[in-house]
Amino acid sequence: MAATMRAAADAGERFRFGVFEFDSRTGELRKYGVRIALQEKPGQVLRALLDRPGELVTREELCANLWSGATFVDFDHSINIAVSKIRQALGDSGANPRFIETVSRHGYRFLAPVRDAAAPDSPQKTMLAVMPFVNLSGDPEENYFSDGLTEEIITQLGRLDPKRLGVIARMTAMHYKTDTRRAEAIGKELAVDYILEGSIRRSADRVRITAQLIQVSDETHLWAETYDRKRADILDIQRNVTRRIARCLAVELLPEQRAILSRGATRNTAAHEAYLKGRYFWSRRTEDSFAKALAYFEQAIHEDPACALAYAGLADAYDTLGLFSAVPAAIARRRSTEAAMRALEIDPGLAEAHTALAYSKALYDWDWSGSEREFRAAIDLNANYVTAHQWYGHLLAMTGRFSEALARIDNALGLDPLSLVAASHKGWILYFAHRFEEAAQVLRRTLEMDANFGLGIYFLALTELAAGRPEEAIRIFESALRVSPDHPSVLSGLGQAHAAIGRNAEARGYLAKLEALGRERHVTPYFSACVHIRLGEFDRAMELLEKAFQERCPWMAYLNVEPAVDRLRPRLQALLRRVGFSSSATAP
Repeated sequence: MAATMRAAADAGERFRFGVFEFDSRTGELRKYGVRIALQEKPGQVLRALLDRPGELVTREELCANLWSGATFVDFDHSINIAVSKIRQALGDSGANPRFIETVSRHGYRFLAPVRDAAAPDSPQKTMLAVMPFVNLSGDPEENYFSDGLTEEIITQLGRLDPKRLGVIARMTAMHYKTDTRRAEAIGKELAVDYILEGSIRRSADRVRITAQLIQVSDETHLWAETYDRKRADILDIQRNVTRRIARCLAVELLPEQRAILSRGATRNTAAHEAYLKGRYFWSRRTEDSFAKALAYFEQAIHEDPACALAYAGLADAYDTLGLFSAVPAAIARRRSTEAAMRALEIDPGLAEAHTALAYSKALYDWDWSGSEREFRAAIDLNANYVTAHQWYGHLLAMTGRFSEALARIDNALGLDPLSLVAASHKGWILYFAHRFEEAAQVLRRTLEMDANFGLGIYFLALTELAAGRPEEAIRIFESALRVSPDHPSVLSGLGQAHAAIGRNAEARGYLAKLEALGRERHVTPYFSACVHIRLGEFDRAMELLEKAFQERCPWMAYLNVEPAVDRLRPRLQALLRRVGFSSSATAP
C-alpha cells in the first residue's frame, strides 16, 4: 500500500469528489472552497482511501502504514475514531454511506468517483438535482406525465455539457417525491449545488407548468417561470426550461448543444405521451411493467415512426424481457437489435440507442469488444446517462474485469445515489466476483430502502446460497416468490437451495414446476441446469446448458463468472470458448 500511495502522490495530491476537495500535502479538506476541520490522522486515512477509490483498503494495511508499532487494541480504537471524524466532516453515514463504506471485519472502501483536482481536463462539475414535478391535477393516473416530464428534463440537462454539469438521475430524484423539506436540506443530502422544483396541472387540452431554480447554499431563487400552454407545446416548454437553466448556470450552449435539446424527440403529442408512459413503466423493473412499457413504446412508434427515443426504449424493453426469460432469446435479440439500429439511423448521436445496442451485443451476441465500443460511444455522448454506466459495469463483470466494473457501477451511483437498481446491481457484481459477504451487505442495505424490491431480494437470496447459507436463501427466495409469483428464476433458486441441503425430492419438485411453467410461457433451460448442478447431475446440466447456448440465452453471458456453475466449471471450458471467453475468470 505504501508503494501505491507514493505512486499516487506522483500522479497528483489534490483530490475532488462531489463538492469536496482534499489537498494531501496540507491535509486541508474543503467544501465549496470553504475549509473543514480535519485532524492529521483522519486526513491520512482519507488520503489512503482516496488513493484507491472503489477498492477495499484493509484494516491490516492501514495499521501497518499509518499506525506502525501500535497495539491491535490501540489501532482498533483509533481507526474507528478516525473514520467517524471523516464521516462527520463529509456529512456521511455509516448506515447509508455515500463516501466511505465499512466492509465488516475487513476494512473500508471509498465509494464516490474521485478526480485529480489539478488535471486541466477534470474541471469541477456543477451538480444539479431535478425534484419530481408535483402533479396538481388531482388524478393519480396523471402521475406518469409529471414523472415523465421530470425524467425528460433530467435527460436533456444531462446531455448539455456532461464534463461541466452533473445531473442527479431520475430514480434518486423520485425518492424525494413526497419530501417537504427545504431545498437546502435536500441539496446538502444529495451534495448538489442547485435544485430545480416544479409542478404540473393538466386539464382538457391545456397544461400549466411552474418551475424554479434554487441555489442550495443560500436558497436563492435564481429563476422562476410559469407556462400556460396547449398540451401540444410541452416539448417547447421542456426546451425553454433547459435553456434558461443553462443560462443561469453559465453553461454555454454551442450550436451542437442546442440541437441536443430536441435529440430523439417527437413533436407528435400522442407519441410523446406514449413514450413517457413507456419509460414510466420500464423504470419500475418488473416483468409485467416491462410488458406494459413495450406496448407503449410500440404505440409511440405507431404515432410517429421517426421517434428515435421510442425505438431506443423498445430496444431496452426487449433486452430486459429477454433477460427475465419473458420472451425467447431469439425474439428479444432480433427485435432489440432492430429497434436500436433504427434509432441510430434516425439519430446517430443518441446515447440511449448506443446503450441499448451495447447491452444487446453483450447479452445475445457475446460480442464483448463491440459491446464495449458502443458503451464508450454512449458515455462520450452523455456521461450523465446512468444506464450506460450501469450496463457497462455488467459487461466488465462478464469478462472478469471486476475492479473496472465496480468503478463503473460507482459512477452510476454517484449520479443516482438512491437508485435501487444500481445499488442492487452493485451487489450482483460483487456476487459475480465471489465477494459474497460484501455483496450481502450492499444488498441488505438496498432492501432497507425498499423491502419489496424484487431484484434486490432475488440477488440477496442468490448471494446467501453462494455463501453457504441455503436455509437463509430459502427464506429469502420464498419472499421473492411473493413479489414475483412463479417466476422461473426464483423457482430455480429454490430448487438449488433445497438441493444444497440434501432435500433432493423438494429440488426435483421445483424442476417439475419449471417444466410445467415452460408449457405456459418461455422458460430458458439455463434455470433447470443450475438445479441439476446442485443435485450433482452434471451430464444433464451440460445438456441443458447446450440448449441454452443454442437459444442464445442471455444468462450465458454471465457463465464465465456465475458462482452457481462453479461445481461444473472443470467441464465448462469448451462451452466457455464457444460463448466467447478465452478462459474462466474465476476459480472453481
